[in-house]
Amino acid sequence: MTWNTGSDSGQQEIRIQIRGFGAIAMGLEAALLVLGVSAFCTAIACNGNSAFCDLPLTQVTFAATHNAGAFSLDIPDLIDSNVPGFNVNDALKCVYENHDKNFREQLDFGIRAFNLDLCSKETEPGVLFNCHGVPPAYGKPFTNSLETFTDWLRANTREVVIMWPGNLKIGFNAASQWEALMGGHFGEAGACLKVTATTNASTWSRRDQASCILVQGRPSENITLGHLVDNNLRVVVWDFYWKEWVNNSYDPLVNPGATSQSLLADFQKYGRGEKNVLPEAVLAFNVIGAPKLPSPATFNQCKDVFCQIKEAEILVDELELSCIKTLSRRYNKDLVQDDAQPHKYQAEEMCPEYSCGCLGYISPLEVVHQDLLKLGHSLHAVAIDYPGIGRSSVADLARRMNEATLRHRLGSPEPGADWWSCHRQPVIMATAIPCSLVLLALVGCLLRRWYQRAQQREGEKKRARKEAARARMQETGFLGAAGHGYPGYPGQMQPSSPTWEMQVPQMAPTWPAHNQDSGWQLHGTVPQQIPPGVRVAPSAGAGLMQPFQKLHETE
Repeated sequence: MTWNTGSDSGQQEIRIQIRGFGAIAMGLEAALLVLGVSAFCTAIACNGNSAFCDLPLTQVTFAATHNAGAFSLDIPDLIDSNVPGFNVNDALKCVYENHDKNFREQLDFGIRAFNLDLCSKETEPGVLFNCHGVPPAYGKPFTNSLETFTDWLRANTREVVIMWPGNLKIGFNAASQWEALMGGHFGEAGACLKVTATTNASTWSRRDQASCILVQGRPSENITLGHLVDNNLRVVVWDFYWKEWVNNSYDPLVNPGATSQSLLADFQKYGRGEKNVLPEAVLAFNVIGAPKLPSPATFNQCKDVFCQIKEAEILVDELELSCIKTLSRRYNKDLVQDDAQPHKYQAEEMCPEYSCGCLGYISPLEVVHQDLLKLGHSLHAVAIDYPGIGRSSVADLARRMNEATLRHRLGSPEPGADWWSCHRQPVIMATAIPCSLVLLALVGCLLRRWYQRAQQREGEKKRARKEAARARMQETGFLGAAGHGYPGYPGQMQPSSPTWEMQVPQMAPTWPAHNQDSGWQLHGTVPQQIPPGVRVAPSAGAGLMQPFQKLHETE
Protein backbone atom coordinates (compact mmCIF):
# COMPACT_ATOMS: atom_id res chain seq x y z
CA MET A 1 0.00 0.00 0.00
CA THR A 2 1.30 3.45 -0.89
CA TRP A 3 0.10 6.96 -0.51
CA ASN A 4 1.42 9.29 -3.15
CA THR A 5 1.99 12.68 -1.60
CA GLY A 6 3.46 14.23 -4.73
CA SER A 7 7.10 13.45 -4.06
CA ASP A 8 9.07 10.24 -4.36
CA SER A 9 10.59 10.62 -0.95
CA GLY A 10 7.23 11.15 0.64
CA GLN A 11 5.81 8.13 -1.15
CA GLN A 12 8.74 5.99 -0.09
CA GLU A 13 8.47 7.12 3.52
CA ILE A 14 4.77 6.35 3.79
CA ARG A 15 5.24 2.99 2.09
CA ILE A 16 7.76 2.03 4.76
CA GLN A 17 5.43 3.14 7.55
CA ILE A 18 2.54 1.07 6.28
CA ARG A 19 4.73 -1.95 5.79
CA GLY A 20 5.94 -1.49 9.35
CA PHE A 21 2.36 -1.65 10.55
CA GLY A 22 1.12 -4.28 8.13
CA ALA A 23 -0.99 -6.09 10.75
CA ILE A 24 -2.75 -2.88 11.70
CA ALA A 25 -3.40 -2.06 8.04
CA MET A 26 -4.92 -5.50 7.48
CA GLY A 27 -7.08 -5.06 10.58
CA LEU A 28 -8.32 -1.69 9.32
CA GLU A 29 -9.16 -3.17 5.94
CA ALA A 30 -11.13 -5.96 7.61
CA ALA A 31 -12.96 -3.47 9.82
CA LEU A 32 -13.85 -1.32 6.81
CA LEU A 33 -15.14 -4.42 5.00
CA VAL A 34 -17.36 -5.34 7.96
CA LEU A 35 -18.65 -1.78 8.22
CA GLY A 36 -19.35 -1.74 4.50
CA VAL A 37 -21.32 -4.99 4.68
CA SER A 38 -23.20 -3.71 7.72
CA ALA A 39 -24.04 -0.44 5.97
CA PHE A 40 -25.22 -2.36 2.90
CA CYS A 41 -27.46 -4.64 5.00
CA THR A 42 -28.89 -1.61 6.78
CA ALA A 43 -29.58 0.07 3.47
CA ILE A 44 -31.75 -2.84 2.26
CA ALA A 45 -33.34 -3.67 5.65
CA CYS A 46 -36.97 -3.19 6.60
CA ASN A 47 -37.41 -2.13 10.21
CA GLY A 48 -33.90 -3.34 10.99
CA ASN A 49 -33.79 -6.66 9.15
CA SER A 50 -33.69 -7.36 5.42
CA ALA A 51 -35.56 -10.64 5.95
CA PHE A 52 -38.54 -8.73 7.34
CA CYS A 53 -39.10 -7.12 3.92
CA ASP A 54 -40.81 -10.32 2.75
CA LEU A 55 -43.25 -10.46 5.65
CA PRO A 56 -46.86 -9.45 4.93
CA LEU A 57 -47.77 -6.28 6.80
CA THR A 58 -50.39 -8.13 8.84
CA GLN A 59 -47.84 -10.68 10.06
CA VAL A 60 -45.31 -8.14 11.28
CA THR A 61 -45.33 -7.60 15.04
CA PHE A 62 -44.79 -3.93 15.91
CA ALA A 63 -43.41 -2.64 19.20
CA ALA A 64 -46.10 -0.22 20.37
CA THR A 65 -46.83 2.27 23.14
CA HIS A 66 -50.24 2.74 24.72
CA ASN A 67 -51.36 6.38 25.10
CA ALA A 68 -48.11 7.29 23.37
CA GLY A 69 -48.59 11.05 23.78
CA ALA A 70 -49.23 10.94 27.54
CA PHE A 71 -45.98 12.60 28.62
CA SER A 72 -45.22 16.08 30.02
CA LEU A 73 -48.91 16.72 30.69
CA ASP A 74 -50.49 19.65 32.50
CA ILE A 75 -52.37 17.93 35.31
CA PRO A 76 -55.82 19.39 36.12
CA ASP A 77 -56.41 20.78 39.59
CA LEU A 78 -58.77 18.26 41.15
CA ILE A 79 -58.14 19.43 44.69
CA ASP A 80 -59.65 22.75 45.78
CA SER A 81 -56.78 23.86 48.03
CA ASN A 82 -53.24 23.00 48.96
CA VAL A 83 -52.56 20.87 52.03
CA PRO A 84 -49.40 21.34 54.12
CA GLY A 85 -47.01 18.47 53.39
CA PHE A 86 -49.04 17.01 50.49
CA ASN A 87 -49.12 17.96 46.81
CA VAL A 88 -51.96 15.78 45.63
CA ASN A 89 -52.21 17.43 42.21
CA ASP A 90 -48.56 16.71 41.57
CA ALA A 91 -49.06 13.09 42.66
CA LEU A 92 -51.81 12.79 40.06
CA LYS A 93 -49.11 12.62 37.38
CA CYS A 94 -48.73 9.03 38.51
CA VAL A 95 -52.11 8.06 37.05
CA TYR A 96 -52.22 10.51 34.15
CA GLU A 97 -48.85 10.07 32.46
CA ASN A 98 -47.95 6.85 30.64
CA HIS A 99 -44.42 7.73 29.53
CA ASP A 100 -41.31 9.64 30.41
CA LYS A 101 -40.05 9.52 26.80
CA ASN A 102 -41.27 11.92 24.13
CA PHE A 103 -42.06 10.77 20.59
CA ARG A 104 -38.50 11.17 19.31
CA GLU A 105 -37.11 9.21 22.26
CA GLN A 106 -39.70 6.49 21.75
CA LEU A 107 -38.76 6.20 18.08
CA ASP A 108 -35.07 6.02 18.92
CA PHE A 109 -35.81 3.34 21.51
CA GLY A 110 -37.38 1.11 18.85
CA ILE A 111 -41.10 1.90 19.15
CA ARG A 112 -42.80 1.64 15.75
CA ALA A 113 -46.53 1.78 16.59
CA PHE A 114 -48.33 4.54 18.48
CA ASN A 115 -51.75 4.49 20.11
CA LEU A 116 -52.86 8.13 20.40
CA ASP A 117 -55.34 9.95 22.62
CA LEU A 118 -56.27 13.38 21.24
CA CYS A 119 -58.38 16.15 22.72
CA SER A 120 -59.59 19.56 21.64
CA LYS A 121 -60.06 22.73 23.69
CA GLU A 122 -62.94 25.17 23.47
CA THR A 123 -60.46 28.01 23.84
CA GLU A 124 -58.41 26.83 20.85
CA PRO A 125 -60.78 25.43 18.21
CA GLY A 126 -59.24 23.41 15.40
CA VAL A 127 -56.15 22.44 17.41
CA LEU A 128 -55.76 18.87 18.64
CA PHE A 129 -53.65 18.12 21.69
CA ASN A 130 -52.02 15.04 23.16
CA CYS A 131 -54.05 14.20 26.24
CA HIS A 132 -55.13 11.52 28.69
CA GLY A 133 -57.79 10.93 31.31
CA VAL A 134 -61.06 12.38 32.52
CA PRO A 135 -60.98 15.28 33.11
CA PRO A 136 -58.21 15.41 30.52
CA ALA A 137 -54.64 16.40 31.20
CA TYR A 138 -53.32 18.21 28.13
CA GLY A 139 -49.93 17.96 26.47
CA LYS A 140 -48.41 19.66 23.44
CA PRO A 141 -50.31 20.25 20.19
CA PHE A 142 -50.26 17.06 18.11
CA THR A 143 -49.32 18.98 14.96
CA ASN A 144 -45.93 19.64 16.58
CA SER A 145 -45.61 15.91 17.21
CA LEU A 146 -46.30 15.14 13.56
CA GLU A 147 -43.32 17.28 12.60
CA THR A 148 -41.19 15.12 14.89
CA PHE A 149 -42.32 12.01 13.00
CA THR A 150 -41.63 13.65 9.64
CA ASP A 151 -38.08 14.60 10.61
CA TRP A 152 -37.34 11.14 11.99
CA LEU A 153 -38.71 9.33 8.93
CA ARG A 154 -36.64 11.56 6.68
CA ALA A 155 -33.52 10.45 8.56
CA ASN A 156 -34.55 6.75 8.73
CA THR A 157 -35.59 5.85 5.21
CA ARG A 158 -36.15 2.10 5.77
CA GLU A 159 -38.50 2.28 8.75
CA VAL A 160 -42.29 1.89 8.83
CA VAL A 161 -44.47 3.26 11.65
CA ILE A 162 -48.11 2.74 12.61
CA MET A 163 -50.49 5.27 14.17
CA TRP A 164 -53.97 4.50 15.39
CA PRO A 165 -56.54 6.52 17.32
CA GLY A 166 -57.31 5.80 20.93
CA ASN A 167 -59.75 8.04 22.76
CA LEU A 168 -60.54 11.01 20.54
CA LYS A 169 -62.28 13.76 22.48
CA ILE A 170 -62.41 16.10 19.51
CA GLY A 171 -66.12 16.73 19.05
CA PHE A 172 -68.28 15.64 16.15
CA ASN A 173 -67.05 13.74 13.09
CA ALA A 174 -64.05 12.30 14.91
CA ALA A 175 -63.44 9.77 12.10
CA SER A 176 -63.25 12.39 9.36
CA GLN A 177 -61.16 14.69 11.56
CA TRP A 178 -58.66 11.87 12.17
CA GLU A 179 -58.38 11.06 8.45
CA ALA A 180 -58.02 14.72 7.52
CA LEU A 181 -55.36 15.27 10.17
CA MET A 182 -53.16 12.38 9.02
CA GLY A 183 -53.83 12.83 5.32
CA GLY A 184 -53.15 16.55 5.48
CA HIS A 185 -49.71 15.93 6.95
CA PHE A 186 -48.54 12.70 5.29
CA GLY A 187 -50.82 12.20 2.29
CA GLU A 188 -50.58 13.23 -1.33
CA ALA A 189 -53.17 15.84 -2.24
CA GLY A 190 -54.23 15.91 1.41
CA ALA A 191 -55.29 12.28 1.71
CA CYS A 192 -53.72 8.94 2.59
CA LEU A 193 -53.80 6.05 0.13
CA LYS A 194 -56.70 3.83 1.17
CA VAL A 195 -55.96 0.13 1.64
CA THR A 196 -58.55 -2.64 1.94
CA ALA A 197 -58.55 -6.41 1.69
CA THR A 198 -58.57 -6.20 -2.12
CA THR A 199 -55.79 -3.62 -2.61
CA ASN A 200 -53.01 -4.76 -4.93
CA ALA A 201 -49.60 -3.35 -4.04
CA SER A 202 -48.13 -4.08 -7.45
CA THR A 203 -49.83 -0.99 -8.87
CA TRP A 204 -48.14 1.39 -6.47
CA SER A 205 -45.48 3.91 -7.40
CA ARG A 206 -42.79 5.43 -5.22
CA ARG A 207 -43.49 8.69 -3.41
CA ASP A 208 -40.92 11.41 -3.09
CA GLN A 209 -41.42 11.74 0.66
CA ALA A 210 -42.72 9.56 3.43
CA SER A 211 -46.45 9.17 2.76
CA CYS A 212 -49.32 7.38 4.45
CA ILE A 213 -51.79 4.59 3.77
CA LEU A 214 -55.17 4.48 5.51
CA VAL A 215 -55.96 0.87 6.45
CA GLN A 216 -59.72 0.15 6.24
CA GLY A 217 -59.96 -3.51 7.12
CA ARG A 218 -57.36 -6.25 7.21
CA PRO A 219 -54.94 -5.65 4.32
CA SER A 220 -54.23 -8.25 1.69
CA GLU A 221 -51.33 -10.62 2.25
CA ASN A 222 -49.66 -9.33 -0.93
CA ILE A 223 -48.84 -6.04 0.82
CA THR A 224 -45.48 -6.67 2.44
CA LEU A 225 -43.27 -4.53 4.59
CA GLY A 226 -40.92 -4.29 1.61
CA HIS A 227 -43.66 -2.82 -0.58
CA LEU A 228 -44.26 -0.06 1.93
CA VAL A 229 -40.56 0.76 2.23
CA ASP A 230 -39.82 0.64 -1.49
CA ASN A 231 -42.77 2.90 -2.33
CA ASN A 232 -42.09 5.25 0.58
CA LEU A 233 -45.54 4.59 2.04
CA ARG A 234 -44.06 4.30 5.48
CA VAL A 235 -46.81 5.78 7.67
CA VAL A 236 -49.53 3.19 8.28
CA VAL A 237 -52.69 4.81 9.66
CA TRP A 238 -55.50 2.71 11.06
CA ASP A 239 -58.88 4.22 10.43
CA PHE A 240 -61.26 5.26 13.18
CA TYR A 241 -63.08 1.89 13.04
CA TRP A 242 -59.97 -0.25 13.48
CA LYS A 243 -61.59 -2.39 16.19
CA GLU A 244 -63.62 -4.10 13.44
CA TRP A 245 -60.49 -5.87 12.15
CA VAL A 246 -58.10 -5.71 15.14
CA ASN A 247 -58.76 -7.85 18.21
CA ASN A 248 -57.71 -5.61 21.08
CA SER A 249 -56.80 -7.66 24.15
CA TYR A 250 -57.83 -4.96 26.62
CA ASP A 251 -60.55 -6.39 28.85
CA PRO A 252 -62.30 -4.24 31.49
CA LEU A 253 -62.70 -7.39 33.57
CA VAL A 254 -58.97 -8.22 33.44
CA ASN A 255 -56.73 -5.19 33.03
CA PRO A 256 -57.90 -2.97 35.92
CA GLY A 257 -55.87 -4.07 38.92
CA ALA A 258 -54.22 -6.87 36.92
CA THR A 259 -51.06 -8.69 37.97
CA SER A 260 -48.43 -10.00 35.56
CA GLN A 261 -49.78 -13.53 36.11
CA SER A 262 -53.40 -12.57 35.41
CA LEU A 263 -52.41 -10.71 32.23
CA LEU A 264 -50.37 -13.70 31.04
CA ALA A 265 -53.23 -16.09 31.83
CA ASP A 266 -55.53 -13.94 29.70
CA PHE A 267 -53.06 -13.91 26.79
CA GLN A 268 -52.68 -17.69 27.04
CA LYS A 269 -56.41 -18.09 26.49
CA TYR A 270 -55.90 -16.63 22.99
CA GLY A 271 -53.12 -19.15 22.38
CA ARG A 272 -55.35 -22.04 23.43
CA GLY A 273 -58.26 -20.78 21.34
CA GLU A 274 -60.41 -20.15 24.41
CA LYS A 275 -60.96 -16.48 23.51
CA ASN A 276 -62.73 -15.61 20.33
CA VAL A 277 -60.69 -14.01 17.55
CA LEU A 278 -62.50 -12.63 14.50
CA PRO A 279 -61.67 -14.65 11.38
CA GLU A 280 -60.30 -11.67 9.44
CA ALA A 281 -58.73 -9.91 12.40
CA VAL A 282 -55.24 -9.46 13.70
CA LEU A 283 -54.37 -9.32 17.38
CA ALA A 284 -53.02 -6.47 19.47
CA PHE A 285 -51.82 -7.31 22.99
CA ASN A 286 -52.01 -4.58 25.61
CA VAL A 287 -49.51 -5.33 28.39
CA ILE A 288 -50.98 -2.65 30.61
CA GLY A 289 -53.03 -2.12 33.73
CA ALA A 290 -55.72 0.44 34.39
CA PRO A 291 -55.06 2.95 37.17
CA LYS A 292 -57.83 3.91 39.52
CA LEU A 293 -58.30 7.64 39.93
CA PRO A 294 -59.41 8.22 43.55
CA SER A 295 -62.37 10.50 44.15
CA PRO A 296 -61.54 13.84 45.80
CA ALA A 297 -65.15 14.37 46.94
CA THR A 298 -64.48 13.54 50.61
CA PHE A 299 -61.43 15.79 50.67
CA ASN A 300 -63.34 18.72 49.15
CA GLN A 301 -65.99 18.38 51.87
CA CYS A 302 -63.46 18.80 54.70
CA LYS A 303 -64.04 21.86 56.89
CA ASP A 304 -60.66 22.03 58.63
CA VAL A 305 -57.02 21.43 57.79
CA PHE A 306 -56.76 18.31 59.96
CA CYS A 307 -59.47 16.61 57.93
CA GLN A 308 -57.75 17.72 54.72
CA ILE A 309 -54.39 16.30 55.82
CA LYS A 310 -55.98 12.95 56.68
CA GLU A 311 -57.89 12.71 53.39
CA ALA A 312 -54.87 13.92 51.38
CA GLU A 313 -52.77 11.14 52.89
CA ILE A 314 -55.41 8.60 51.85
CA LEU A 315 -55.53 10.04 48.32
CA VAL A 316 -51.73 9.91 47.92
CA ASP A 317 -51.61 6.30 49.17
CA GLU A 318 -54.31 5.28 46.69
CA LEU A 319 -52.46 7.04 43.87
CA GLU A 320 -49.22 5.24 44.69
CA LEU A 321 -50.98 1.87 44.67
CA SER A 322 -52.36 2.44 41.15
CA CYS A 323 -49.42 4.38 39.73
CA ILE A 324 -49.00 3.56 36.03
CA LYS A 325 -45.21 3.52 36.26
CA THR A 326 -45.28 1.13 39.22
CA LEU A 327 -47.63 -1.23 37.39
CA SER A 328 -45.60 -1.02 34.18
CA ARG A 329 -42.35 -1.85 35.92
CA ARG A 330 -43.84 -5.17 37.07
CA TYR A 331 -45.53 -6.02 33.75
CA ASN A 332 -42.48 -5.17 31.65
CA LYS A 333 -40.07 -7.05 33.90
CA ASP A 334 -42.21 -10.21 33.90
CA LEU A 335 -43.56 -10.23 30.34
CA VAL A 336 -41.47 -7.97 28.05
CA GLN A 337 -37.91 -9.09 28.78
CA ASP A 338 -35.00 -7.68 26.78
CA ASP A 339 -32.37 -9.75 24.98
CA ALA A 340 -30.06 -9.84 28.00
CA GLN A 341 -32.41 -12.13 29.96
CA PRO A 342 -32.11 -15.96 29.89
CA HIS A 343 -34.10 -18.34 27.70
CA LYS A 344 -36.21 -20.03 30.37
CA TYR A 345 -39.65 -20.47 28.78
CA GLN A 346 -40.43 -23.54 26.68
CA ALA A 347 -43.15 -24.18 24.13
CA GLU A 348 -44.61 -27.56 23.19
CA GLU A 349 -42.48 -28.08 20.08
CA MET A 350 -39.68 -30.64 20.14
CA CYS A 351 -36.14 -30.23 18.83
CA PRO A 352 -34.83 -33.82 18.46
CA GLU A 353 -32.02 -32.72 16.12
CA TYR A 354 -30.37 -30.94 19.05
CA SER A 355 -28.84 -32.97 21.86
CA CYS A 356 -30.13 -30.49 24.44
CA GLY A 357 -33.52 -29.84 22.86
CA CYS A 358 -34.95 -26.42 22.08
CA LEU A 359 -33.29 -23.22 23.20
CA GLY A 360 -36.55 -21.85 24.56
CA TYR A 361 -37.74 -18.26 24.77
CA ILE A 362 -36.90 -15.21 26.83
CA SER A 363 -40.46 -13.96 27.33
CA PRO A 364 -43.56 -16.02 28.12
CA LEU A 365 -45.37 -13.97 25.47
CA GLU A 366 -43.13 -15.64 22.87
CA VAL A 367 -44.61 -18.99 23.88
CA VAL A 368 -48.10 -17.53 23.41
CA HIS A 369 -46.96 -16.22 20.02
CA GLN A 370 -45.93 -19.75 18.99
CA ASP A 371 -49.41 -21.00 19.88
CA LEU A 372 -51.00 -18.18 17.86
CA LEU A 373 -48.90 -19.06 14.82
CA LYS A 374 -50.12 -22.67 15.03
CA LEU A 375 -53.73 -21.42 15.13
CA GLY A 376 -53.10 -19.16 12.12
CA HIS A 377 -53.45 -15.91 14.05
CA SER A 378 -51.24 -12.87 13.66
CA LEU A 379 -50.01 -10.76 16.56
CA HIS A 380 -49.74 -7.32 14.96
CA ALA A 381 -48.74 -5.17 17.94
CA VAL A 382 -47.58 -5.44 21.55
CA ALA A 383 -48.38 -2.20 23.38
CA ILE A 384 -46.91 -1.18 26.75
CA ASP A 385 -46.45 1.84 28.97
CA TYR A 386 -43.06 3.23 30.00
CA PRO A 387 -40.82 1.30 27.57
CA GLY A 388 -37.37 0.57 28.94
CA ILE A 389 -38.12 0.20 32.64
CA GLY A 390 -37.97 -3.12 34.45
CA ARG A 391 -35.11 -4.68 32.42
CA SER A 392 -37.43 -4.79 29.43
CA SER A 393 -37.50 -3.94 25.74
CA VAL A 394 -40.66 -4.30 23.71
CA ALA A 395 -38.49 -3.62 20.63
CA ASP A 396 -36.39 -6.71 21.39
CA LEU A 397 -39.54 -8.75 21.99
CA ALA A 398 -41.13 -7.66 18.69
CA ARG A 399 -37.93 -8.45 16.76
CA ARG A 400 -37.75 -11.95 18.28
CA MET A 401 -41.41 -12.55 17.40
CA ASN A 402 -40.82 -11.46 13.80
CA GLU A 403 -37.85 -13.83 13.55
CA ALA A 404 -40.09 -16.63 14.86
CA THR A 405 -42.76 -15.74 12.27
CA LEU A 406 -40.14 -16.01 9.54
CA ARG A 407 -39.10 -19.47 10.78
CA HIS A 408 -42.73 -20.55 10.88
CA ARG A 409 -43.37 -19.36 7.31
CA LEU A 410 -40.22 -21.05 6.02
CA GLY A 411 -40.77 -24.26 7.98
CA SER A 412 -37.45 -23.83 9.76
CA PRO A 413 -36.93 -25.43 13.17
CA GLU A 414 -36.81 -23.39 16.33
CA PRO A 415 -33.35 -22.62 17.75
CA GLY A 416 -31.72 -25.44 19.67
CA ALA A 417 -29.92 -25.23 22.97
CA ASP A 418 -26.15 -25.63 22.98
CA TRP A 419 -24.42 -28.71 24.43
CA TRP A 420 -23.41 -26.98 27.62
CA SER A 421 -26.96 -25.95 28.54
CA CYS A 422 -28.05 -29.52 29.36
CA HIS A 423 -24.68 -30.98 30.37
CA ARG A 424 -23.74 -28.19 32.71
CA GLN A 425 -25.13 -29.78 35.88
CA PRO A 426 -23.61 -33.29 35.50
CA VAL A 427 -20.26 -31.81 34.48
CA ILE A 428 -20.28 -29.53 37.50
CA MET A 429 -21.24 -32.41 39.79
CA ALA A 430 -18.53 -34.66 38.33
CA THR A 431 -15.84 -32.05 38.82
CA ALA A 432 -17.04 -30.50 42.07
CA ILE A 433 -15.85 -33.30 44.43
CA PRO A 434 -12.32 -33.69 42.98
CA CYS A 435 -11.91 -29.94 42.80
CA SER A 436 -13.09 -29.61 46.39
CA LEU A 437 -10.58 -32.25 47.56
CA VAL A 438 -7.76 -30.57 45.68
CA LEU A 439 -8.76 -27.23 47.14
CA LEU A 440 -8.86 -28.67 50.68
CA ALA A 441 -5.45 -30.27 50.19
CA LEU A 442 -4.05 -27.00 48.93
CA VAL A 443 -5.49 -25.13 51.90
CA GLY A 444 -4.03 -27.77 54.27
CA CYS A 445 -0.57 -27.41 52.70
CA LEU A 446 -0.74 -23.65 52.95
CA LEU A 447 -1.79 -23.81 56.61
CA ARG A 448 0.98 -26.31 57.43
CA ARG A 449 3.58 -24.14 55.71
CA TRP A 450 2.28 -21.09 57.53
CA TYR A 451 2.54 -22.89 60.88
CA GLN A 452 6.11 -24.04 60.15
CA ARG A 453 7.12 -20.54 59.15
CA ALA A 454 5.54 -19.14 62.29
CA GLN A 455 7.45 -21.64 64.45
CA GLN A 456 10.66 -20.84 62.62
CA ARG A 457 10.18 -17.12 63.15
CA GLU A 458 9.43 -17.65 66.84
CA GLY A 459 12.61 -19.76 67.24
CA GLU A 460 14.67 -17.09 65.50
CA LYS A 461 13.27 -14.46 67.85
CA LYS A 462 14.17 -16.56 70.92
CA ARG A 463 17.73 -17.16 69.69
CA ALA A 464 18.12 -13.48 68.94
CA ARG A 465 17.00 -12.58 72.47
CA LYS A 466 19.45 -15.09 74.00
CA GLU A 467 22.32 -13.78 71.92
CA ALA A 468 21.50 -10.21 72.89
CA ALA A 469 21.35 -11.14 76.59
CA ARG A 470 24.66 -13.02 76.38
CA ALA A 471 26.29 -10.06 74.69
CA ARG A 472 25.10 -7.72 77.44
CA MET A 473 26.35 -10.08 80.17
CA GLN A 474 29.75 -10.37 78.54
CA GLU A 475 30.03 -6.60 78.49
CA THR A 476 29.23 -6.29 82.25
CA GLY A 477 31.15 -9.37 83.43
CA PHE A 478 28.10 -11.05 84.99
CA LEU A 479 25.39 -13.15 83.53
CA GLY A 480 22.32 -10.97 83.69
CA ALA A 481 23.79 -8.33 86.04
CA ALA A 482 23.55 -5.29 83.79
CA GLY A 483 19.93 -4.69 84.59
CA HIS A 484 20.77 -3.75 88.19
CA GLY A 485 23.39 -1.08 87.43
CA TYR A 486 26.26 -2.88 89.21
CA PRO A 487 28.10 -6.21 88.91
CA GLY A 488 26.28 -8.02 91.74
CA TYR A 489 25.98 -8.65 95.47
CA PRO A 490 26.27 -11.63 97.84
CA GLY A 491 23.52 -14.21 97.43
CA GLN A 492 22.31 -12.70 94.08
CA MET A 493 24.85 -12.90 91.24
CA GLN A 494 27.14 -15.61 89.92
CA PRO A 495 30.51 -14.01 89.02
CA SER A 496 32.06 -14.71 85.67
CA SER A 497 35.70 -14.12 86.74
CA PRO A 498 37.61 -16.50 89.06
CA THR A 499 38.13 -14.35 92.16
CA TRP A 500 37.06 -10.98 93.39
CA GLU A 501 38.39 -9.59 96.65
CA MET A 502 37.08 -6.80 98.83
CA GLN A 503 39.60 -5.20 101.16
CA VAL A 504 38.07 -3.99 104.40
CA PRO A 505 40.95 -3.01 106.78
CA GLN A 506 40.82 -3.65 110.54
CA MET A 507 37.64 -5.70 110.46
CA ALA A 508 37.44 -9.15 111.97
CA PRO A 509 35.92 -11.97 109.95
CA THR A 510 32.54 -12.65 111.51
CA TRP A 511 29.23 -14.04 110.37
CA PRO A 512 25.96 -13.64 112.18
CA ALA A 513 24.90 -16.67 114.09
CA HIS A 514 21.44 -16.70 112.56
CA ASN A 515 23.00 -17.17 109.12
CA GLN A 516 25.11 -20.13 110.19
CA ASP A 517 22.49 -22.70 109.39
CA SER A 518 23.60 -26.14 108.36
CA GLY A 519 21.40 -25.94 105.29
CA TRP A 520 23.43 -23.10 103.76
CA GLN A 521 26.88 -23.05 102.22
CA LEU A 522 29.06 -20.32 100.80
CA HIS A 523 29.92 -20.40 97.14
CA GLY A 524 31.73 -17.89 94.91
CA THR A 525 33.17 -14.60 96.02
CA VAL A 526 31.85 -11.17 96.81
CA PRO A 527 32.64 -8.25 94.58
CA GLN A 528 35.89 -6.37 94.90
CA GLN A 529 34.14 -3.23 96.13
CA ILE A 530 30.86 -2.27 97.66
CA PRO A 531 28.46 -0.78 95.16
CA PRO A 532 28.01 2.99 95.40
CA GLY A 533 25.35 4.15 97.82
CA VAL A 534 25.32 0.90 99.87
CA ARG A 535 26.10 1.21 103.54
CA VAL A 536 27.92 -1.64 105.31
CA ALA A 537 27.72 -2.08 109.09
CA PRO A 538 31.10 -2.16 110.85
CA SER A 539 30.49 -5.70 112.03
CA ALA A 540 29.61 -6.98 108.56
CA GLY A 541 33.21 -7.75 107.62
CA ALA A 542 35.75 -6.22 110.04
CA GLY A 543 39.22 -7.59 109.44
CA LEU A 544 37.94 -9.76 106.61
CA MET A 545 40.92 -10.72 104.43
CA GLN A 546 39.40 -13.63 102.50
CA PRO A 547 36.55 -13.85 100.02
CA PHE A 548 32.93 -14.38 101.13
CA GLN A 549 31.00 -17.19 99.60
CA LYS A 550 27.51 -16.91 98.09
CA LEU A 551 24.82 -18.76 100.06
CA HIS A 552 22.29 -21.07 98.58
CA GLU A 553 20.03 -23.75 99.92
CA THR A 554 21.36 -27.30 99.55
CA GLU A 555 18.31 -29.34 100.42
